[in-house]
Amino acid sequence: MAVRLSASLANTLADAVDSALGNAGTIKIYTGSQPATADTAVTGTLLATFTLGSPGFGNASGGVITLNGTPLTVAAAATGTAGYFRMATSGGASVMGGSV
Repeated sequence: MAVRLSASLANTLADAVDSALGNAGTIKIYTGSQPATADTAVTGTLLATFTLGSPGFGNASGGVITLNGTPLTVAAAATGTAGYFRMATSGGASVMGGSV
């Protein structure tokens, strides 16, 4: 089953991700397989941490949010093959994740 969203709903959901991240959220890249949910503990090796701006993204348009303050500075932690990412608030609360 395919799900298709209206442009208005896609923008609302994209802006909600930005709001949930708050100011100075992070995107972390890990090795291995993506955990079952964004609330499941991370696995694998942390490869890199991107710290987002305040706010991290601009207003959604066409269901897309674009990073503010690019290029971002990244803190590399290890070498390896990226498997998935996790987005979290500056306090570390998980917001969402996805495969790489």
